[in-house]
Amino acid sequence: MSSYVNFYLRVNDVFAPIGSYSRNSEIYKAIEHYSIYGKIIPLKYDMIKSILEDIEQSISNVQATIQKDNETCHLVMSSQNSLAEKLDTIHTIKDGIADAYKLIEELQFAYALFHIYEDILDEIEYGLKAVGTDSCHYIYFGIDACGTLEDIAHE
Repeated sequence: MSSYVNFYLRVNDVFAPIGSYSRNSEIYKAIEHYSIYGKIIPLKYDMIKSILEDIEQSISNVQATIQKDNETCHLVMSSQNSLAEKLDTIHTIKDGIADAYKLIEELQFAYALFHIYEDILDEIEYGLKAVGTDSCHYIYFGIDACGTLEDIAHE
């Protein structure tokens, strides 16, 4: 059975679902260590900032790997191996590079999503200050958790 991280926008006591991502997604992987299984907790700025920094670092690492793999392809071409061995090795490396580009796309999507969630939190905070209220308006998330008051993890 697949596991999902679910995101909810809380307006007072109502939790509206705004996203659900499987265990295989970069979004799930980015938020997993903040989660309490079966419970929901508010998404906070410090979490988002840390997640965005981690994703940026991951993208940079993958780009460096792609660069090294491209350099390896050039070295393989100048090796003394047979043409068939060279082509086989290069094909394997190029497959890895294609997978790395797919990973970068997934990481960029995760980055964009968390940046949007950060913008939503900014707007909520600004709106609450403008009207002078402290009503509960947050983005909550949880792994395999429903969006109800009973599912909120209490600290």
